[in-house]
Amino acid sequence: MTQLQQYIVHELAKLVAIPSVTGSEMPCIVYLEHHLAEMGLHPFRQQIDKHRANLVLPAKKRPAVLLTAHVDTVPDFGHPELFVPRIENGWLRGRGAADVKGGVVAILGAIRCALAEGTPLEHVAVAFTVDEERGGTGSEALAEAIEADAAIVMEPTRLSVCHVAAGSIEMEFVVPGYACHGSEFEAGTNAIEKAIALLQSLAKAFRGRRNHPALGEAGFNVMAFNGGSDALRVPDECRVHIDLRMFPGDDPDELIARLQQLGAMHDARPRVLDVSGGFELAKDAPVVRLLAAAFRAATGRDAVLAGIKSWTDAEPLVRHGIPAVVFGPGDLRDAHTEREAVRLDDVVTAVNVLHEVIKQAARVLTAPS
Repeated sequence: MTQLQQYIVHELAKLVAIPSVTGSEMPCIVYLEHHLAEMGLHPFRQQIDKHRANLVLPAKKRPAVLLTAHVDTVPDFGHPELFVPRIENGWLRGRGAADVKGGVVAILGAIRCALAEGTPLEHVAVAFTVDEERGGTGSEALAEAIEADAAIVMEPTRLSVCHVAAGSIEMEFVVPGYACHGSEFEAGTNAIEKAIALLQSLAKAFRGRRNHPALGEAGFNVMAFNGGSDALRVPDECRVHIDLRMFPGDDPDELIARLQQLGAMHDARPRVLDVSGGFELAKDAPVVRLLAAAFRAATGRDAVLAGIKSWTDAEPLVRHGIPAVVFGPGDLRDAHTEREAVRLDDVVTAVNVLHEVIKQAARVLTAPS
């Protein structure tokens, strides 16, 4: 095992073993703060609320590129063993391994390589953010405060360069019924049955509505479906929580109006919980060229250009005028599950790619198109 591989295994295992579920990120931030200080670097905390802060390593000059990753994770969902990292057949398994502590370690490893090689960091900024998995307040504050020519946001993309990102609308429908004794179900109105009919109407209206070459099908995920009990009773309420995928260019107001209309057809009370935009950069945008060139230099292969189907910390950066792409080791499909893991060789590749980014950023981002 090389020194770089040893470093990656050690640091990734350390980070996975530090629980950092959204709202409790500071032990992880403190660890990263100390780690960067041991490298001779001087990050500062950007306070987000009373108890939490981003960690920012500023550039000495206007940064040509910002490297950023969030440190928070989703909960263990009843699998506490996920906070005990395990190495199996070249993979490190555990909560946050892919989403996105493998990306955090890739940034750390690239900085370490640059320092060892004597590559200047004066044109590179680094930020580790909080609250990505919930409100996105960390990246919003970062985007409002920082200036950079471009950004690379670490997420599990299977090392694809994602220049397109989906947005989403989260909505809850409260579907009423009419309760009565369960043996007299003819006299009642079953809220669960009404909710099922609502979902069937939503599927007919939105699934297969159109397809995006990088983002797949326009559709939705049923995140929660709650109603009824084990009592012999016709349920008088059912709550349905959906996440509707939006493509770049979609009009959220138009989609919300359509959702509300369908809800009304089923006597449901809709409530918008969150609206998150998507974005799309041109394939020849400078930051896409930068990352693709770095990938080629590090691996000898052409980068795969793709899209990411989830909102990420890249969206606020793009909205505030900083072109951003999403990149990193790991597979988004296994994030937020008990299967979460990252291939250690892919973390090594990500380190080497980001090291090339640091070396190439200044000249590539200022080169003419």
